[in-house]
Amino acid sequence: MLTSAPSERGSNGKSEEPRNGVDKESVPPPEQGMKRLNINLPPTVYETLQRLATDTERTMTDVVRTGLSLAKIALETEREKNKLAVVNSEGKILKEIVLLR
Repeated sequence: MLTSAPSERGSNGKSEEPRNGVDKESVPPPEQGMKRLNINLPPTVYETLQRLATDTERTMTDVVRTGLSLAKIALETEREKNKLAVVNSEGKILKEIVLLR
């Protein structure tokens, strides 16, 4: 949850509240060429994201990037009228991955 930081004086001398309730000095800049995105997640989804990051020893950003990559593959597969599945070593389908609309 974002909280308000103390007001600052802008170049015009007026008091300015930090954008999005975050003091811009407390937020590290994104890596060069990266775009920053703030999202709102229900607590259960946030906890799942945290758990996945911890369990895989990755950052939450990396988990989101992986999820987006997998979603892209699933959408492309669906668009091509194919199915996406999890199969075992013998080729038996264990799960079919279906995107909800």
